[in-house]
Amino acid sequence: MRLAKENFIGFSKYLKDTFLRHILWYFTLAALFFKCIILIGFNMNRTHLIFSFRTSLSTTFPNTIFFLSFIILFLSFAFLLSGKLRLMYLIVINLVFSFLFLVDLWYYRGFGTMPVLQIIKQTANLNNMSQGILSVMHLIDAVLLLDFPLILVYWIMNRNLCRGFVRNGLLFALTFIIPLGVITYIPLKTDLLEKNWVDPNFINTSYSPIGYHIYSIYSFWKDSKPVQLSKTESDYIRKWFKDKFENLPDNKYKGMFKGKNLIHIDIESMENFVIGRTVNGQEITPNLNRLLKNSLYFASTYEQVNQGNSSDADFMVNTSVYPLRQNSVFYAYPDNTYPGSTPRLLEKLGYNTLALHPDEGTFWNWMPNLTAIGFQQRIGAEAWDMDDTFFLGISDSSFFRQAEPYIARLKQPFYAFMPTQSSHSPFDIPEKYRYMKLDESMANMTLGLYFQSMYYADKCIGEMISYLERDGLLDNTVVVFCGDHSGITRYHPGEAAKVQPAQDWWLVGDKRQIPFIIYQKNISGEKFDINAAQVDILPTIAYIMGVDQKDYEYTAMGRNLLNTKKNFAVLVDGKYVGDASSEEQKEHDIQGLEIADTIVKSNYFKLHE
Repeated sequence: MRLAKENFIGFSKYLKDTFLRHILWYFTLAALFFKCIILIGFNMNRTHLIFSFRTSLSTTFPNTIFFLSFIILFLSFAFLLSGKLRLMYLIVINLVFSFLFLVDLWYYRGFGTMPVLQIIKQTANLNNMSQGILSVMHLIDAVLLLDFPLILVYWIMNRNLCRGFVRNGLLFALTFIIPLGVITYIPLKTDLLEKNWVDPNFINTSYSPIGYHIYSIYSFWKDSKPVQLSKTESDYIRKWFKDKFENLPDNKYKGMFKGKNLIHIDIESMENFVIGRTVNGQEITPNLNRLLKNSLYFASTYEQVNQGNSSDADFMVNTSVYPLRQNSVFYAYPDNTYPGSTPRLLEKLGYNTLALHPDEGTFWNWMPNLTAIGFQQRIGAEAWDMDDTFFLGISDSSFFRQAEPYIARLKQPFYAFMPTQSSHSPFDIPEKYRYMKLDESMANMTLGLYFQSMYYADKCIGEMISYLERDGLLDNTVVVFCGDHSGITRYHPGEAAKVQPAQDWWLVGDKRQIPFIIYQKNISGEKFDINAAQVDILPTIAYIMGVDQKDYEYTAMGRNLLNTKKNFAVLVDGKYVGDASSEEQKEHDIQGLEIADTIVKSNYFKLHE
């Protein structure tokens, strides 16, 4: 009896010693698991500023085994190390994943999705972006680092902790092989690795943030290989375009601006809900409101940008091709051919084409892309006198003032494309440019700053119109205005509700809509409430500029909004807005997202010029 008792005590002591010897390993496992849940909790919240731990845990609980397996797989290598090396490994692996989760969270706040490995190519975008990066960082994010003070305290209190760390091949084998078997189950039992695209948020919640990044590495490798299309696949794409045709008789809008100059201005972060609205008796966009009297105005146009953000807008309005669902077209495929692009279509009609950009050519890699898209001339920040700058660089006012002489010197007819930048998030424009008089309850709130930014952008548009009028260009020029993507809704969800008393017009409705305005001084204004999207801009403009439909019917994924019976928009997350004549038609329209991925990755148009 006494011997049994001594054996039990000895075994208990062994278990206790073993547990204490590996307590840091268990702690790191638990910490990383809960950080995964916290990250997903942040992402599941509408504002991404509060983490709903309970909701996140209930959502991910069925997949706990996958979450733990990915973590254990990385922690298994600690058993191959002894002494301080194991301690250092556990701390470093915890730090690495903690920092990765912070980057995930900040990226999610900015773009609404998880980052991809290809963003390592986008270091040029960090120039002048400090304010934008800081705007997505919040003190609450420190919750992902709270375990490190505890580790430090524990290590100080147990200075001899490392002496108990000895190599253990058996534990390494168990903690490596078993999780690897669980992880291998995923591709064996699903077609995950065979799909052309999987929603990053689905992988994040189903297989853990760590699992997502492993999948991202696989996707990066997969996308690095050239896509070779079979004849069957090429025929399928052509059939998709053919099935999109409506074959309607032409109407009064056909060629209504044939031979006129065209200027396209993409306005940074402008959402449609500010158009025609007033705050404290002040119009937010007085110049655009005035121009609507002589414009074709599409008031229900949806953004379709994805991870390329503004560069996706530049891409879509000039090609009518959906952006990649993962990665940025401008970074991954800068040299693709687009024979049906706006500059190439107009060049066939004798137009001179020019892209004027406020940024350096490396920013979002716009210079090689707009060259490949077909602009004969490209002028960027290298040409501007930086006499008035804030946030990202040159102010809209200075940009328009310096760009206009380049336009005036162009041989007519011409097409000039100009994106703006001053109204970018975090909307913290200098005090001297905050022209609106706002109540204290709004003045320093994000919504108030957004209104100030939109007012400033609109003021600069008014200046540009004045320049064109002064130089005698306005009578013979069409000016297109579009928001490049949503602003406060995208970067600061939930902020508008903080201003009280709140107004329905800034709270209610779908805020993913952007303005799409076609202005010509000598026409009477019309408003169209048809559901539309950014890929529809090119075919609509081509129609009014007199471009033969045969030149873009097999390249434009959008439709001509001025001659259509369809009323829908497909968002990049696959959501269908509007009406479909049948389920087959709806499925066909949504299929365009996958078709676009194939078109871009295979350089389809180059193969079929």
